[in-house]
Amino acid sequence: MPLYTAGFPPAASSVPLSSSATGFDEWNAFLRNKEKRRDHRDRDRDREREKDRTRRKDRRDSRSRRRRKNYRESSSSSSSSSSSSSSSGEENRVRRKRKESSKKRRSVEKERQRRGGDEHRRSDRAREREREREREREREREKERERERDREREREREHRRAERRDVKSSSRKDRDRDREEKKRERKREEERRKEAADDSAKEPEEMDSE
Repeated sequence: MPLYTAGFPPAASSVPLSSSATGFDEWNAFLRNKEKRRDHRDRDRDREREKDRTRRKDRRDSRSRRRRKNYRESSSSSSSSSSSSSSSGEENRVRRKRKESSKKRRSVEKERQRRGGDEHRRSDRAREREREREREREREREKERERERDREREREREHRRAERRDVKSSSRKDRDRDREEKKRERKREEERRKEAADDSAKEPEEMDSE
């Protein structure tokens, strides 16, 4: 039969005093499992984000390769034209190269900023998890202190009950002793009266015999 039903933490009144240590261990195991599941979810989410970043980078690289290929083909076809056209093509190549370089730098900078934001969010989540764990530990310590106070109050009540039982037992003994003493006193009194009566009866007999 399980010690606790579903739902943590258990109420202090429902925890048997002899099994409080076991309940504390089970609660710690529950918290550890909960934290592991949360970490697994975070890692899975990070892996999916990394895959998305890789796919986006591959698409950008593929587009860049196509542009460079088209550019080379365009440059190759333009090289057979007149010298003025060749000069214009060279200028276009320089402009395109500069444009691609600038675009690549912006892309790298955006990726760096986004990664920095992810790191910051992960760090915030880790700090929040640590704060939550500390709050859970503090709540568990407070419950343990409350259980200890309940046990102390129960010990005090038991001590007072034992003292009352001792007082009642002592009073009963005193009453019994007084009763026995009165009984003995009555018996002595009866014996004295009987002796006095016997003495009174003997006196006339002695006078008659004289």
